Amino acid sequence: MEYTFNKTFFNAEMKKQKISREKLAELLMEKGDNITIDGINWWFRNEKNKPEIERIKLLSEILNVPFNKLALIPDDIKNNILGSSNIKLVPIVGSASCGIPLPNSYQDIENKAFCKSEIWHSDLYAIIANGDSMTPEIDDGDEVICDPKADILSGDIVHYQINDESAIKVYFKDENIGVIEFVPFNQNGDFKTLKFRLDDDSVYIKMSKVIAINKSKMNNRQARLKAINRW
Repeated sequence: MEYTFNKTFFNAEMKKQKISREKLAELLMEKGDNITIDGINWWFRNEKNKPEIERIKLLSEILNVPFNKLALIPDDIKNNILGSSNIKLVPIVGSASCGIPLPNSYQDIENKAFCKSEIWHSDLYAIIANGDSMTPEIDDGDEVICDPKADILSGDIVHYQINDESAIKVYFKDENIGVIEFVPFNQNGDFKTLKFRLDDDSVYIKMSKVIAINKSKMNNRQARLKAINRW
């Protein structure tokens, strides 16, 4: 795969943010990338050496800089990665549980996710999935693109907030009995379905439809290990 790692920009940002290569290795490990300091040093041993695309995405998150500042990628490569040569950036605003609902973790941060230009609009946002209740649709750590303006139908995956808790599940509405449900996709784990009556005014529910998922190679690897009981 042909792309250029912008080593000059990377080194400048590392120096600016006072992050050593040893510290960078620790930060990458926290994100599930078991790289050593020697592995980082290898990127700089000659002009051809460079981190993988998935690793550059992690570096973008850690340094809080745009991905396209670290990697210069031809349009045909962007097609393979993102499905479109025209891409847009979406703000990552926090995380949401794929399991037990977490306290709302929204915050003013600068990290960005990618989406295709044809689905982009200014109200889109992204969250980082946390947990396994939506596997194999969504793995722990995946970037989930959400559209608060999209119509939601039974069977859609939604990011919902209930009483300041944030989670991702499958939405189901039963008009006959006046109930809505939030159902985990993974029926093998100890994950619960939440049910609410449509006429229950004491519960405030805010929902956005999940319209895209940016998968991570590392997350897929973890899912495969779990599937063969080698986790």
